[in-house]
Amino acid sequence: MSRLVDMSQRNGIRKPKWLHKMPERGKYFVLEGGEGCGKTWQAKELYDYLTRCGIDCIHTREPGGTTSAESIRRLILDPGADFSMESRFFLFEASRAEIFRKVIVPSLNEGKSILSDRSGYSTLAYQGYGSGIDLNLIRKSNELAMQGISPDLLVIIDISAEKGLEKLTTKEFGKRDAFESQLLDFHKRVNYGFLKIAEENPGISVVVPYVENGQEEMQREIRKYVLEKLARVKV
Repeated sequence: MSRLVDMSQRNGIRKPKWLHKMPERGKYFVLEGGEGCGKTWQAKELYDYLTRCGIDCIHTREPGGTTSAESIRRLILDPGADFSMESRFFLFEASRAEIFRKVIVPSLNEGKSILSDRSGYSTLAYQGYGSGIDLNLIRKSNELAMQGISPDLLVIIDISAEKGLEKLTTKEFGKRDAFESQLLDFHKRVNYGFLKIAEENPGISVVVPYVENGQEEMQREIRKYVLEKLARVKV
């Protein structure tokens, strides 16, 4: 029994009912990485594992995750849409604001954990390092859209741009989307950006090297980091 409880009992003070019912804030986990790194598969496997462990978890993605945000996603990624890089940037932030207000913030406050396939760090890597939009502008916009929330754990899967483009399998539009179809130099800048992001956020970031034909090995490593944050003992 804590000292606080002892003092309250000694003074005849009862804790208000709402204090007992306040859930602990859920954990926010993010998987990131360049094209072809396999993060979507890893996120799905991790979500299935956490669910089997009895952890109340929501699996979502950016851009997307709500009806309105999924509509924005289709606009952003459509390879036939003639958007400027600035327009795509603002569409990303609009989609992000939707999912944070409607899904992520309420769920975390209810004690549920969030597992997200991409986040504001992708915007830093792709629109910032990749396309040259001011990094501080992106950081400020992310902070607004994300309501000041940072991940408890940011997992970055590191794959070379060359290998990643070789591994691409997702063809949401029947062909490569607006970012998958970018030139190799763009993807090299993006991947460099992800490593800089990890370097700038050492308290929350882990870099998991891509292992050819080693998805299960990578999954075990990712689980280890997640379970540490959830105060679980073993994978």
